[in-house]
Amino acid sequence: MRPRPTAVGYICREVSGIRLEWDEFRIRSLAARFGYDYAKTIVLGSGTSDRIARLIDSVRRTDAEAVFVPSETHFLGSRAPAELIRIADVNTVDTANTYARWIDTEEANAATCGNAVHLQDRTEQWREVQSG
Repeated sequence: MRPRPTAVGYICREVSGIRLEWDEFRIRSLAARFGYDYAKTIVLGSGTSDRIARLIDSVRRTDAEAVFVPSETHFLGSRAPAELIRIADVNTVDTANTYARWIDTEEANAATCGNAVHLQDRTEQWREVQSG
């Protein structure tokens, strides 16, 4: 039996305000429903320098595959940061969005012995055929 993947939660203290405990309960519940082993919740305030770098460090230290947040408003600019999505899936409770992690084509090509570029070329050919 495979071990369950690990997840962490992220909350911006000022965004949650008095709902902090409720938000933590909701992200823990969603992570459990998605089948993750919930490691911890990272709560940072707006006065914390480089919040995303700290979150990424926690994701790496816990070897988390996903980050759960109450909503995108917990990130600066109300958007899931690309640097976070590169290393983990980001799931939101309020909007039910999942931002799946991605890797660039060169990394995928190296990992798949050239098949990633081949698949990308085939996808582009298929789109050209479909567009007529």
